[in-house]
Amino acid sequence: MKIKLLFYIVISSITLYIISSCSADEIILDKVRYIPQSPDDFQNNWHWGKSIKAMQEKNEFIFVTGKIDTTSEIPPIEIAFISINRKTIQLNLIRRTIENNQVIEKYSGNGYDLLFICEIKQEADNSHFSKGHLIIKKKKIKSEYEIFGEQGYY
Repeated sequence: MKIKLLFYIVISSITLYIISSCSADEIILDKVRYIPQSPDDFQNNWHWGKSIKAMQEKNEFIFVTGKIDTTSEIPPIEIAFISINRKTIQLNLIRRTIENNQVIEKYSGNGYDLLFICEIKQEADNSHFSKGHLIIKKKKIKSEYEIFGEQGYY
């Protein structure tokens, strides 16, 4: 009887583990921990977080965009960084559209597709601040975030 109960518990635990590891229904963006360290390497960058407070007080960014100048022979590459499960993922800009004061950007890389929509506003002190909407997909999994952004290097 004890062996049957132990067998049932082990099988149930394994089944539960398999089901939970295979049925992720959202993509959770972590704090981006790595971006190029030199402002000369990473230009025209924007840092995006879940809230202004998280960005300014804690340096917590979940989405970072900019350009990397790799050589003098080709133009800078426009990229974005996200972090999932503490792993930094680089996405390449596929398309940018500007309509009615809205910027719409599509990024892709490492099996992820990201659609980003924002309206950039210039403040009285010439700083740039924006609110945006981010949709990230991988296969059939999709997550959405309302995010806030600020231009500059942190």
